Amino acid sequence: MQQSAPPLGSGGSVRSGGTGSSTGSRRLYESRRTSELSSSDLGPSKSEMHQKVNSGAVRIPIVGYEVMEERARFTIFKLRIENSISHTCWLVLRRYTDFVRLNNKLRQLYPHCGLVLPRKKWFGDNFSSGFIDNRIQGLQTFIDTILSDDGMRTCQAVRDFFCLDEPPSYSESMEESRVIFEAQEETIAQLKQQLQAKEDMVQALQTKLATELNRNAILTDVVRNSVENCAKCSKTVDQLMKESVYK
Repeated sequence: MQQSAPPLGSGGSVRSGGTGSSTGSRRLYESRRTSELSSSDLGPSKSEMHQKVNSGAVRIPIVGYEVMEERARFTIFKLRIENSISHTCWLVLRRYTDFVRLNNKLRQLYPHCGLVLPRKKWFGDNFSSGFIDNRIQGLQTFIDTILSDDGMRTCQAVRDFFCLDEPPSYSESMEESRVIFEAQEETIAQLKQQLQAKEDMVQALQTKLATELNRNAILTDVVRNSVENCAKCSKTVDQLMKESVYK
């Protein structure tokens, strides 16, 4: 079931806490990820030129994360793929190790690409909100760098990683639905913030306009009173008014 895209927004929090159950979490993750990028992904896509324009219209913000409880804890990052041409969006869930694999593939294809991944943390808490937020910033920069490069953006490894050619179909499991709804709630919250900011701006402009109109009305009264008290001024104003009518 492909989702219709909301209006494209920007900014907002990407933090989404929560811990998935063992079985549900594994199913949720495995249904979204490509565990191994095959060697055939190294080559360019056959439909690369045809899809290049669509790729350029894609935004991929990281909209949240999930800390999964398996035999070993790990973090899943929720990526929302937004296509401004088809007006559709979908979620893709990826682990940090998936980004590492993609980075290795792209470095083979583009040795001078300059991609940088956030470093691993060998000591300390890998699941603290501060560490995860910093990692999200680094991964977002990694994604944006890929999208800004025509070659990397259209290569098949990238298209498969973000499911650009075949958006995922979501199952109806409770665990997966929860993640989808949480991401949509975050999107709605961001749009509400943007709408409130625009309403505040409109209100400020209306207040400023009312102030200027009131100021002009006062100045008009002052000029009118001055003219009425001065015969010469009145005559001059009448002449100017007549000239303005015939212009």
